[in-house]
Amino acid sequence: MDARALADAGDPLHVLLACHAAELALEGLFGMRGWWRVKPQRWLPTLQERDPAAAHDLRTLLTTPDAHTRQSALEALAVRVTGDLTYQEGGSEPVLVP
Repeated sequence: MDARALADAGDPLHVLLACHAAELALEGLFGMRGWWRVKPQRWLPTLQERDPAAAHDLRTLLTTPDAHTRQSALEALAVRVTGDLTYQEGGSEPVLVP
């Protein structure tokens, strides 16, 4: 949600937040698929070999100057791990803490 807001505002910090979120998404993706973790320098070649669509999304995120295109690529990477990015409020009722 924060990255979306920064992209919509045209804030240059979007680059930093998108790259950090992409790192987290890639760690999740590699773990979820049972792949050995690799150094960031190997992310693109490894993804190109194993999931070319994810490699395309990462390359787009890293190279595009347009914040909205970068955000779309970030969300595509994240959805590969989460399955959904719909914002939802917590489902529980507030409880007093003693």
